[in-house]
Amino acid sequence: MAPPHPVTRGASCGAPLLLGALVLFVVPHLPPAAASAQAGPTASLGGIVVEATTGRPLPGATVVLPRIARTGTADAAGRFIVYDVPAGRQRLLVAYRGHEAPERTIDLAADRHTDVRIALRVPTDIGPPAGDVVPLPALAVRVERPAPGGKLGPFHRRREAGRGAFITQAEILERDPSQLSDMLRAVVGLRVSGSSGFGATLSTVRGCGLRVFIDGVPAPGFRVDDMPPQDVAGVEIYRGPAETPVQFRRTGECGVLVIWTRDPNDPA
Repeated sequence: MAPPHPVTRGASCGAPLLLGALVLFVVPHLPPAAASAQAGPTASLGGIVVEATTGRPLPGATVVLPRIARTGTADAAGRFIVYDVPAGRQRLLVAYRGHEAPERTIDLAADRHTDVRIALRVPTDIGPPAGDVVPLPALAVRVERPAPGGKLGPFHRRREAGRGAFITQAEILERDPSQLSDMLRAVVGLRVSGSSGFGATLSTVRGCGLRVFIDGVPAPGFRVDDMPPQDVAGVEIYRGPAETPVQFRRTGECGVLVIWTRDPNDPA
């Protein structure tokens, strides 16, 4: 006589036969460990996974019971629980990225819940083994200087842009000219007529005169040698409208000369 089945109450006559066929189909596909796990008393295992040094929980840590091929995952508080674990001795593995994966053995009492606290440590030696060379891609380093500020900030930015000709204070100090026009004689595309002194005049190679600015302000009638070279912090020379910045450009002009004076309080 077939043993009574607990789900046949209220079912049709064909229901027990169908369920029995289903059980016969599923059981052969269960792993041997899982099948044996249902044969004896069970327990539940839970606990918390933390970092050994700080004690903070490690959410996402994986708890593995290799004997029965069961796993649990720590939640946001680092806690986990695994149900229906066969009572008795179980191996326990824990894995978390960048931490050591310890193995421990736990005795689980039948029909009881067991709580454990698992502390993971960061390995002290995480480098490659001795003699193991790890190739790294080439590293390109780009060093950017801070943007120049102060009164001469625009002068340096235009000089780095490369449009026009420029004379720096360092160049003036190195040559130590008696007149500023002596510094301008070497500028390509610029003509300095007259001898050094107050008689020197500037023009482009096409014969056009240059409009003069001092510290960004127009200086009509100014002669280049009116200013001692030691008082000059920088000079900008633009030999035509195409290279002249828009703030210095005027209709019908050929070129521009911009002189910046030294300021002891200006760090630039």
